[in-house]
Amino acid sequence: MPIEIKPLYASRYSYRQLKDFVSEQLVGRYMRPAAVDRGIFLLVPLKLRMWRVDGRFLSFNQVRTALAAHAKTVGDKAFKEALVMSIDVAAARSSKKSTKAASRSTLVVRKAPVRKAPVRKGRRALPPKKVRSKKRPREA
Repeated sequence: MPIEIKPLYASRYSYRQLKDFVSEQLVGRYMRPAAVDRGIFLLVPLKLRMWRVDGRFLSFNQVRTALAAHAKTVGDKAFKEALVMSIDVAAARSSKKSTKAASRSTLVVRKAPVRKAPVRKGRRALPPKKVRSKKRPREA
């Protein structure tokens, strides 16, 4: 079963190019042999973006749905089954970033790092150096 994988960067492919990939590469080239009756077009968005289609802006989910309909039409004409699937890495990254930001804002108290004594071979380890604070001038 052929699988065409397309990583989607910020502005790498237009909607028209993606449609051409489904019809020309997946169905036209990879699914051409008679023994191959199924194929998958796998979209992997790496960054969040919008696509301009016929003067409208579409989200990734809308583009995926439109490409799935196009793949079904093209596949039916060739008596094949072409599927459009996705692994949405961009959504996972953005939700992970927002979770980190939320956890940072709620964290108030942090413990100071513990300094460990250096270890030397054959000699006794020295205690950690004391950090001297700046002395304030005495007020009279």
